Amino acid sequence: MGVPGLFSYVRSNYADVLTELKEKTINGKSKVDVLKFPVDVLCYDLNGIIHQACQKVYEYGKYARLAYPKGVKVPLYTDPKNKARCFSEIWRLIEEVFDTVQPKKRVIICIDGVAGKAKMMQQRSRRYRGGIEREEKIKTGELKKYAGKLFDGASITPGTEFLSDLSKYIHSQIKVYMSGKWSYLEDIIFSDEKVPGEGEHGLISYIRHNVDYKNLYSNPSDSYCIHGSDADLVMLSLGLHLPKMYILRDSDKPQYQKYHVINIHT
Repeated sequence: MGVPGLFSYVRSNYADVLTELKEKTINGKSKVDVLKFPVDVLCYDLNGIIHQACQKVYEYGKYARLAYPKGVKVPLYTDPKNKARCFSEIWRLIEEVFDTVQPKKRVIICIDGVAGKAKMMQQRSRRYRGGIEREEKIKTGELKKYAGKLFDGASITPGTEFLSDLSKYIHSQIKVYMSGKWSYLEDIIFSDEKVPGEGEHGLISYIRHNVDYKNLYSNPSDSYCIHGSDADLVMLSLGLHLPKMYILRDSDKPQYQKYHVINIHT
C-alpha cells in the first residue's frame, strides 16, 4: 500500500537524494539514461508495471479516451490479441528497467499475493464500490454496448484468470532470457501471485535474508535497486539501514524525465 504525499514530501524537502533519468530519442528510437550507480541486485515490485501496461492497452485510467472516433476499435478484454499485447507491454517495461539499471548479479520479480485480512477487507470494499461506479459509467456512456466485455482493473488480483495467465507468461519469458540476455546473472527469482503477502514485503524479506551474516550465501556489501511506484518502499528501505540502496520510481511528469532515483543511504 502507498503512503499518500510521502514522495512529494521527499522531493520538496530532500531534493539532494533524488537523481533524474531522462528519455532521449536517438536515430528515431527512444533510449533512457543508464543508472550511474552500480547495482548488484535489481528488484521489481511488479504491480505498478502491470497496472501501467493494462491502462495503456485497455485504454482506461490515465490512458482513457474521451471518445472513440469512427473506425477506432474499442480494446475489448474478450479479444485474446489484447491480452497478448498487454503481456508483451509488461515484459517490454521489465526490459526497459533492466536496461536502465543493468544489474550485475540478480533479478527478483515479485507480484502481490493474497493480502492480509485487514487489507483484504479494505480492497474488497474499494473494488466493490469502484466496480459499481464503473458499470454505471459504462451504461450511461457510449461504451454501454460493450458492457461486460471491457477490462476490469480488479482482474489484477490474486486468484483471477488474468493474473494466473500473466504469471505463466513471465515464467516462460524468464526461461527464454536465462539462456540468452540474462544468462550472466547468478539468480533470477520470480515470486508470483500464489505467494501470500504484498510484493514489496517479499522483496524486503529477501534483502534482509541476503544481508544476514548468519546466512552462508549472504553478501552484506551488495547494492540494491527496487523499482516500484508505492511510496511505502521509502519507509521499508530506510528500515534496512543499507549503505547501497536505491529506489527507481516512474516520474509523474514523463515529459521532463522518465524516472526518479532515490538514494536511500544519502
